[in-house]
Amino acid sequence: MRLRFSLWWRIFLFLLFPSLCFAQSKKTIVAVVHEGQDSVGQGVAFALKEAIRASQGFVLVDDSGVNPRVVARIVSVEIDVAGRGNSSSVGTAILYDSGEMPASKIFLNLVTQFCGRERIEWCARSILMEIDRLVDRLWKNL
Repeated sequence: MRLRFSLWWRIFLFLLFPSLCFAQSKKTIVAVVHEGQDSVGQGVAFALKEAIRASQGFVLVDDSGVNPRVVARIVSVEIDVAGRGNSSSVGTAILYDSGEMPASKIFLNLVTQFCGRERIEWCARSILMEIDRLVDRLWKNL
């Protein structure tokens, strides 16, 4: 009888306080902004947004001023390389915006890549890994 009471009591508590059931982790807000007319750069930006949406540690927002947030500003330019098809040079500036600083943003890092159609997902994943690394370092220092 004691075991049964204990089980029902736990179920009652978990229903009453669902936060006891699941550990609440801090999610980092990320905005992705892309500038460029090339299809590969647009694909990298789209793949990065999808990877952020699928991740458990990040929340994707538009660039509307939600603070604090990490902003990935992607600039891409199509380049013509013989025999390689569509390729782009992609530069990503990763910034932290708290909204409380006078200069508004802190520059964290710059990632430059050479991406072709076959490497769009790889380029996006490498940008996300860099964002994750920088966010870990940022939260440790704040």
